Amino acid sequence: MGKKSLFSLLLRHKYSILAGLITLSIVDFAQLSIPLIIERAVDSLTLKDGGLRALTKYALYILGLAIVMSVFRFFWRYFILGASRKIEFNLRNEFFSHLQSLPLEFFSSRKTGDLMAHTVNDIEAIRMACGIGVVVAYDGVLLLVFILAAISHISPKLTLYAVVPFSVLAAVVFVFGRIIEERFEKVQSSFSGLTEKAREVVAGIKLIKAFVKEREEFNEFESASRRYLDSNLHLIKLWGVYQPLITLIAGLSIGIFLWVGGRSTITGHITLGEFTAISVYLGMLTWPMVAMGWAVDVIRRGRASIKRVNEIFSVEAEVKESRGSTELDIRGSVEFKNLRFSYPDGKEALTDITLSIPEGSTLGITGETASGKSTLVKLLLRILEPCENQIFLDGIDVKKLSRETLRRSVVLVPQETFIFSGTVRDNISFMNPSV
Repeated sequence: MGKKSLFSLLLRHKYSILAGLITLSIVDFAQLSIPLIIERAVDSLTLKDGGLRALTKYALYILGLAIVMSVFRFFWRYFILGASRKIEFNLRNEFFSHLQSLPLEFFSSRKTGDLMAHTVNDIEAIRMACGIGVVVAYDGVLLLVFILAAISHISPKLTLYAVVPFSVLAAVVFVFGRIIEERFEKVQSSFSGLTEKAREVVAGIKLIKAFVKEREEFNEFESASRRYLDSNLHLIKLWGVYQPLITLIAGLSIGIFLWVGGRSTITGHITLGEFTAISVYLGMLTWPMVAMGWAVDVIRRGRASIKRVNEIFSVEAEVKESRGSTELDIRGSVEFKNLRFSYPDGKEALTDITLSIPEGSTLGITGETASGKSTLVKLLLRILEPCENQIFLDGIDVKKLSRETLRRSVVLVPQETFIFSGTVRDNISFMNPSV
């Protein structure tokens, strides 16, 4: 299965995302127009012909823009956040479908709690990156560019003073962004361990109580919970420095403007209305700075999670059926010819097994623990893949039979019992719903 990225997931819903960005842009441009209206309103108060009529006109302009912003805010939420929910829905289903296609040995080497964390927490982080991450990143950049352009149009000199702290902001976002991604990966990893421990305790509660091991299990669970807490606190400490630092940089821009802009107003280089407009714009400038910091945090978390999800997607599914796979009703004769099998670690489980079991006969196979009894049955059902021309059913190589035919015709009763959620009838009729 192909490697996924945040961009490739967004591309699947490009029209919804595009519609959302267009409506978000309308909201931003309406918001950016308000300081210009305030500028004219303030300047009109200093003119002889200014009065209640002019103020009423500007107030109605602002009211109209507020209505436009309210309406289009609904649409960008619907399109972008709706698309992120669809991404979450499709990715989770795709992930679950891929899990079901993986060979049995994969589940022997991976903890259930880890897979549960991928299915829930990691995909949730990806949804956040594709939803609110896109919104705050686009919104922050768009507002930043146009606020600076508007200030520059009023006074290029003041713009230069106001943007001085941005060089510091760029360095802060770059350095902190990388550290956030690394620490969030550790948070997700510790959550996987905690989830697995909780699952293990619940699944084995009968044995735990039978052997009076509640205290030991509690201590182990507390240790896993402590690791999760510590990794989160480690990330929170970084976040506790990161956001206030961005707010400080935004405050520096406003402070610089008040000092330089106030002098320019006193000396008459800019009007009181222009000073007011720039003050409002700089107040609005705090959000783009915070938004970019937030966007980096959310997107980095999404990237860390998609790396973890891609690790599972990169695992190859079971060998696909060949085009010539045979479908037939099996009668029951089984034959093994010089069967050999070794596990991926190189351990040989079966060597030169030759055996013929006629149709309708009964055979019991005994042996020491780990002598290969279960391996033999798994090879027959192709839960483990045998080599060609080693196992035959009704004279046909099992490699030429479809798995559906094999597993529909051969019943395997595993050593480990498992009860699905539902009624007793649901469990009894699991294999054959019409029973």
